[in-house]
Amino acid sequence: MAQVGRLSDPCGHADIWTFLADITVKGKVLEPLADLCGSTRRDLLKSLREILEDRDALALLGETLDRVTHGEYERPQTEVVASFMDQLDVSKVSKHLIEAVDLLISALDGKYHLVSKITVRV
Repeated sequence: MAQVGRLSDPCGHADIWTFLADITVKGKVLEPLADLCGSTRRDLLKSLREILEDRDALALLGETLDRVTHGEYERPQTEVVASFMDQLDVSKVSKHLIEAVDLLISALDGKYHLVSKITVRV
């Protein structure tokens, strides 16, 4: 008989409450994306859709964001990733927004198994 409140999850959560707490924390990290103005959010999502068509570009974007968080930004050679970073305007963007985008990219790249399908409303 299954225990109430227990689940088996690939992220290693022991129970549903730990799982929900983890999602809540990750949800808070994503909040700066909601604070972007509508046109900026739409432009970023449009570029992200293009990046999703190329797994190598997605991985490069993740690596680029990691470098940005360490203060080591170098313009990517791939045009689609460079365009995304230009739209993000890394010279002016907050660390919290970079972390939000990095979490989103990590989820899409399979590092975090948060969702199997993402629906974005802008």
